[in-house]
This record gives sequence, structure tokens and C-alpha cells, in this order.
Amino acid sequence: MTKQVRKTAPAKKATTKKARPKAGRKEEESPTSSWAKLSKGTKALVALIGTTAVAAVLPGVLPYASDRVLDLFHSPIVDVRSELGPSILGLTEVATEAVTTEPANVRFDPRFAPAGLALTKLTLEGKRLAAVALLDISVEIVERLPPRQGALYYIPAQGGDDDTILDLNLDAPEPVPTAAGGGGPYFVGKHITLARGELGVIDVQSHTAQHEFAWRLRLHLRYRGTDSEVTVPPAGSPPFRMTAFVAPGDYRQQFVWNDNGDVVPHDCAADKAACAATTLPEVKAS
Repeated sequence: MTKQVRKTAPAKKATTKKARPKAGRKEEESPTSSWAKLSKGTKALVALIGTTAVAAVLPGVLPYASDRVLDLFHSPIVDVRSELGPSILGLTEVATEAVTTEPANVRFDPRFAPAGLALTKLTLEGKRLAAVALLDISVEIVERLPPRQGALYYIPAQGGDDDTILDLNLDAPEPVPTAAGGGGPYFVGKHITLARGELGVIDVQSHTAQHEFAWRLRLHLRYRGTDSEVTVPPAGSPPFRMTAFVAPGDYRQQFVWNDNGDVVPHDCAADKAACAATTLPEVKAS
């Protein structure tokens, strides 16, 4: 007897069907991720539109909104311009080398630097509707060298008023701007406040009787409760620079104004007596 073998079909594997999304329905996206994809400029525009709309209802919001947009773009809160020039006592410039030809414009000749005394004019302009306060000015000494002994260029003062606000003795162990005419640090108990478009002019008379100095000023500011710092001149730009006088006869060359209004050159090696007779402005030693 032959046994019959019953064949059965193999079992089918279980499959899972993915549900298709219904037509017209899109996957939801997180609002946070959508905001993150926006550019900085778009975010600033959205912020401006939103806060301007609120400002129409709530007084005082618009100034904040305007400042906030500038903050988003890291726009400076104060614009600072600086100029280092002659003091009220006259134009005194000294070069390292013995320049034998009179410079065409000594103030802008890179071979020369102010000597003895110099006046730095700082012009500050507020860039926010909220007040920006200048709390203090500190000094960073970049370089200290022996005084220059090359060519001296000197035109005495022709008169004028001294509008100096601050005095800066670079020879001090820790130079600090002080009130002109004596006294302690200028910014103790006082500060200067600027609104948008408001200008503040600060004249700083610096002096040295010992060295050649290179330095920068650090302006300490406060805006909406936050402190910040501005360096003048900024990093990457040449610092302020000036030198002390040496004895007039120790220069190698002089260009000195005479009573007739002429600038007269003197070769100090050939005529040391003429150079030694030059009278220079007095600089108080520290």
C-alpha cells in the first residue's frame, strides 16, 4: 500500500502595511525650527514689525524697539573720533632721524611725533535713543622708549584758550586722566551721558618729561544696564604716540620759527650753540 503525502503551501510571511497620509495633510513642523532657519536680517525685520505694532498701543516701546534692532546688528552704541595734535603751548614735533629737509606738513609726516605736550581731541556721538554713559577712561601703555633726539620742529604758541578737560601724565606709574589744573581722577563721582545724535567733545592734554610713549585709551560705557568698552585708537590701528624733550643742544637737527615768521633750519652738529639757545615749552616732571 502506498501512502499519499499531502503537500501544503508554505506559510506566508506577515506583512505590515504603512498607512498612507491622507491627501491634503502635511507633517507638522516645530515653530522653533522654523524660526531658527530665518536669517538674522529676517529676524530683525520680524522683530521690528512686531515691536512697532506694539508701540502703536503702548507708549515708550518704539525707542526700545529701535535700539533693539541696532543691537541685533551689533551696531556701535557710540561713534568715537580722535585726533592727536599740538597743545596750547605750540607745535612741537620730533623725528627719530636727523631730517635735513623741512617737512611739507610736519603734523602728518609719519617720521615725526608730538613732543613734550600734546592734545588729544575725542569726539563722541550717541547712537541710541536710550542714554549711553561714559563712566571712565583708562590708559593702556603700549610702548615706552628713550626720548627721540633726531630732528626738532618747533613753532611757538600764537595764543588761544585752553579748553582742556582732562590732564594725562604719561610718566605716572599708572597714568590716569585727572581734572585739568590738578585734583584726583576726573571720573570719580561724575560721568558723561549721550543720547542719539548728541555730541560730546573731550580734550585730553598728555605730557611726558622722561620717555617716548605709545598708548591707547579705553572708554568704559554703560547702556541699558550693560557695561562695555571701546578702545581708541582701535586694535589694528597705530596707537597714540609722543616723546619727551631732550636738551635743545642734543638734537641733531632743528627747524625753529623765528621772530620774522620764518622756519629756520639748524644743523646742530655744525652749530651746537645755536641749537642750545632754543627755548622749549616747560613740561613738569612727575
